[in-house]
Amino acid sequence: MNDKSDTQQQQDWLWLAIIAGLGFALRVAAMAYFQHVPESDELVYRSMALNLLGGHGIVDSMGNHAMYNAGYSLFILAPVFFLFGEDLLAVRLVNMFLGVVAIILCYLLAKEAGAGRLGRLIAALAWALYLPNAIYGMYLAK
Repeated sequence: MNDKSDTQQQQDWLWLAIIAGLGFALRVAAMAYFQHVPESDELVYRSMALNLLGGHGIVDSMGNHAMYNAGYSLFILAPVFFLFGEDLLAVRLVNMFLGVVAIILCYLLAKEAGAGRLGRLIAALAWALYLPNAIYGMYLAK
């Protein structure tokens, strides 16, 4: 019985890897075909990260200290800008990686919620193929 369970678990992880690969491919396609220039809130988050790196604290482009959520600027943009400079491609690649992590987390969340094998895989597949999610990875926003 244990061998059957191990085999099924390996198959689940193989399917999950395939689903994550599909999600990754969709995000690559979005990056290749969706041309986007940061605007609006994206510029605020960018400004917050750059001000933090410049030693000015988490200040947005309008001089506010606490109007926008600082999490994305603090934990994603600032480290990426620190390591790679103000490179939009680097941020988008990190967003793409986080998108793939989210696919795996959808599977694990469905598993924790008690979904069966098919339910777990469908949860991951639904998030992997949800087009707005793939396109949103192009944005500098939370």
